[in-house]
Amino acid sequence: MTFAMKKRYITSSFWHPADLGNMLFRFASLYGIGKNLGRIPYVNASIHLQVKGLTEISEYFPLMHEYIEVKIPHESLVTTANFSDVCCIYETPKNLEKYKNVKYLKLSANYLQSYKFFHQYQMDIKKLMECSNSFKQKADMIANKIWIKDKFSHKFCVHVRRGDFFYEPWPLETRMDFVNPAVEYIYKKLNDQLINDVSLLILGNDKNFIQNMTFPNLVKH
Repeated sequence: MTFAMKKRYITSSFWHPADLGNMLFRFASLYGIGKNLGRIPYVNASIHLQVKGLTEISEYFPLMHEYIEVKIPHESLVTTANFSDVCCIYETPKNLEKYKNVKYLKLSANYLQSYKFFHQYQMDIKKLMECSNSFKQKADMIANKIWIKDKFSHKFCVHVRRGDFFYEPWPLETRMDFVNPAVEYIYKKLNDQLINDVSLLILGNDKNFIQNMTFPNLVKH
């Protein structure tokens, strides 16, 4: 049996294509689950939205193509497994070991949003999501403008998402009672690593909410 015949693959339902952040989380989770099971993440070339999503991501993260393959498996070779159907709840990949003889494994899950799926492969994920040189250059230009008088502090970025989540039935918008203790928790972790010079950058489209956010334990804002 050749190596190609021995290779096994894994994908998710992709029933909602999602935006950049959700797509990155999905691919990171698929990578982590795949590493646990000896499987390679793939997208189905016959499904336009899957290929489109990978293509768009690869413009910013070109190494994606080294970790995620594009395949057109025959339906008879694909087995769907009920797995992690609840968005943000972790399920152990060990539950998928019973499918070890399946070549193409498709998870019923869509988002796979738990860091526990890939936590032990952080270094791999950092490489997987390394930005393209052109994107880095653009980011440097913007950062130099934002931090023109602050070149050396540790930059701590927080993304605030509110607007569209007010109109969805289940996602929770960013709220002060969550983000405040979360930010202070991370700030303490940085202090524990002897990182005391910290600058906070808040990203989001709700300017009124952002302007009213206060973090008394942070030195710079």
